[in-house]
Amino acid sequence: AGRGAGEAGAGAGGSGAGKEAGGGWRSPNRGGGASAPLADGWTGTADASPSRGGAGVASGGALASPPLPDSRRQQLLDVAAWLTLNSMRTERVQFDQLCAQNLATLWRQCAWGRLMTGHQSFKARPQCVTGFVRESLGAAFVSHRRGKLSVEALENKSVAVYFEGVGEDDTLLRGLQQAYRVMGCEDGHGPFEVIYVTAASTHDDFLTRFRSMPWLALPFSHGLRREKLRALFDVLPAKAPDQPQVVLLHVDGTTITRDGKTLIKLATACQSAIDERDRDGDLKRELTKVVARESASLKELEAKLASGPAAALRAAYLQLELQMRPGELAEFLSEPAVPEAQADAARAASQAYAAAKRAVAALPDHALDALRTERVPDAELREVVEAVCVLCGVKPDWAGAQLRLMPSAAAFRERLMGFDQERVTPAAAQRLRRFAPPTGEATGASGGDAAGAGDGQ
Repeated sequence: AGRGAGEAGAGAGGSGAGKEAGGGWRSPNRGGGASAPLADGWTGTADASPSRGGAGVASGGALASPPLPDSRRQQLLDVAAWLTLNSMRTERVQFDQLCAQNLATLWRQCAWGRLMTGHQSFKARPQCVTGFVRESLGAAFVSHRRGKLSVEALENKSVAVYFEGVGEDDTLLRGLQQAYRVMGCEDGHGPFEVIYVTAASTHDDFLTRFRSMPWLALPFSHGLRREKLRALFDVLPAKAPDQPQVVLLHVDGTTITRDGKTLIKLATACQSAIDERDRDGDLKRELTKVVARESASLKELEAKLASGPAAALRAAYLQLELQMRPGELAEFLSEPAVPEAQADAARAASQAYAAAKRAVAALPDHALDALRTERVPDAELREVVEAVCVLCGVKPDWAGAQLRLMPSAAAFRERLMGFDQERVTPAAAQRLRRFAPPTGEATGASGGDAAGAGDGQ
């Protein structure tokens, strides 16, 4: 084929058409004097075509293109023909691939359209789905209250498949227990059942966890069935999830939701709010009853007071007001006036008491320390200390007074300055009369003697 193309190219060159070949050569026309580029870049006007074994003479003093060997010329023609044929073959392959892609696209579009319009034909029949799910649940269950049970325990019941996780969710577990108890499922006659799929690694661990659950569970030995259920409902393996998951199944075996945990938590929260509202309502009704009962009791008491001794006392008071003169009641209720002499004596006693307190505050600490360490006091000092003992409620004894009244100079001063004359008992006032002058008051005289004795010491 290459040789034929070369011959065809040579024939075309012989008829006067220039043909470019590799290396920049252009075949000169045999019958004309056209300009042709040379192999080394020279140009010239050929007056004669090169012939085999001859050389062309350039007119005008220019050199003619050098003659080509027949073998080299044929190689150039073969290369040009090979490139042309391969480009044609490549374009054909590309065209075939494009046609195949267009056909595949049309087929996929038609298939997608048929699938979208007839997808109901690809759905599994409901009875097949129900039977498959029931078969996956198995036919053997255990309960620590009812023992071993068969698949008949799930007939005509909605099912919650409780997949245990690594962590615990107390809210979810409490919600399941509340729903199980409220629906009356603990004895096996309710419309709802829970199946526990454990994540325990040992049989003892499974028994420990299952002991507090009132519902059914897959036997621990049925590990393959547990893994099959996890794969069926797209639940991660037992050691992967951090929290448990719940799948709710209808009575016919169809899946209600795989996120039953959220629904159960929401239902638990709503039920708690309802219970709280009911408790508040009960408390409000109870308080209303208590208020009504107390109001009735108060009315009965008011009625008794209106018709009993209180009414008679009020009537007597009103009658007394009518019978007495307007000023007599005020005179009767007012306190009697204190005689002037007694008032003067009370003022003098108060002044003497204040002076005694100032004198005690002015006593130096060394004088009080000397009083604390005195072993044999004279008669006047002993009398003053005994009077202070009577005022403070301490046995009038010198040694006892030093021990109880004078533990330190500061304590003794604080005891005297904090003395309250209003707390003097009648018995102490009677005993103080023997220390007071015949014409003075007991409190004032004793205060003055204490001050004088302090100054003397």
